[in-house]
Amino acid sequence: MGSLGENENGWSYNVMSNEKLITENLGLLPEFHLDPIETPGIGHVPNLTRDNAETISKLLQENHTSYHIFLLPEHDKGSHLHNHIVHHDLTLWSLGASPEQLREHHHRNTLYQRKPYKTAEPGTVKDMTRIYSFKKHLGNEYYYQDYVHFFENEISTLGYQTVLQKYLVGGDEIADDILPRM
Repeated sequence: MGSLGENENGWSYNVMSNEKLITENLGLLPEFHLDPIETPGIGHVPNLTRDNAETISKLLQENHTSYHIFLLPEHDKGSHLHNHIVHHDLTLWSLGASPEQLREHHHRNTLYQRKPYKTAEPGTVKDMTRIYSFKKHLGNEYYYQDYVHFFENEISTLGYQTVLQKYLVGGDEIADDILPRM
């Protein structure tokens, strides 16, 4: 088992093999940078500050890297309860919450979040570029982080418009499988 770490190229996966550290770059994870002037959102109070923008950016990053999208394992009837920290945090920010209020409410919501089952594995993420490997783990939440990294890499390479077209509405085998899951 390896560990997720950061280096000058972004995030990496570190594994010890025969007493040697092997590092494989996973690419850059998205960074969240909110700004009271550049990215205030559609509706907001007039008193957004750089301090609360910096705080919300860090909290969004923490949520993205630390928690699974689902709160609990899949219910036996196929339903999930979702992580809504992003919605809650952004709402508080747009209403002018102070950095202390943002941290307090964010922390309260983290108490019932769950961690991903595992960190992304570079070999699995790379294999997902093949249709068989991509579909092999689709729907298995154990591979959540692998899919997160796969799609981050795809968006970084192709742009989000192309990724949405390709994986949701492209009309091919993968898109026809993924779109109904939404």
